[in-house]
Amino acid sequence: MSDSTQPVLGPGEQRLYRLGGIAAFILVAGWFLTFPLYAAGGGPEPMGAAARLLHYAGREPAWWAILWIMVFTDFMYVGVALALFQLLKRLDQGMMLLFVAFKGLFIALDLGLLWPNHAALLSLSKLYAAAASEAQRAAIASAAAAPAAVLDSLLPNVYSIGIPALGTLFASLVMLKGIFGRPAAYLGLAAGITGIVAVADPFLGTWGKVHIVNGLLATVWFLLVGWGLCRIGWRTT
Repeated sequence: MSDSTQPVLGPGEQRLYRLGGIAAFILVAGWFLTFPLYAAGGGPEPMGAAARLLHYAGREPAWWAILWIMVFTDFMYVGVALALFQLLKRLDQGMMLLFVAFKGLFIALDLGLLWPNHAALLSLSKLYAAAASEAQRAAIASAAAAPAAVLDSLLPNVYSIGIPALGTLFASLVMLKGIFGRPAAYLGLAAGITGIVAVADPFLGTWGKVHIVNGLLATVWFLLVGWGLCRIGWRTT
């Protein structure tokens, strides 16, 4: 990153960049915190209402912890997006507006659709495990059918991987013009492209592992973004 490309910053801008950088680090830390919880929660979620309810049963604390951590990290995206927009808008305001729009859409869909459906299934799983008869279990599984159908569809991949990947792609195209440097820009481009490709993972069976590559690339990209924002935010000259 070249500081010579930066204009003189006011206290408000520097504070925004510091907060954005810290938010990026918290975001990544939150992702890492979910790894042991995911293992404690039994790993990959199965398909189908009844299968999901059985999978969550007895493991609700781990899954509730994952849910609340991921909801919290969604709010961290706001700080990162605002800071990046303020920093890069002078290079290409239109592209950065697209970046903010796609990241904002991801946050809205994640908080308004995906995690509420997970919460519904987690609540029902405890009832399912405690059901005293097959009739009760069938009724609970029927209630779980709608949220499970949403999570079993292609929508989670589109909402949680494809849409934010487009935002990363737009911001990284602007990064090519300066400030952050080409390594971060190229890494962001790779993260954006792999995120778009990863939408098709459910159709690829055991070959559908692009989302893992995308997750690794996105993690490093956010660390570089966080470091860059903090460096600019704490710059004294």
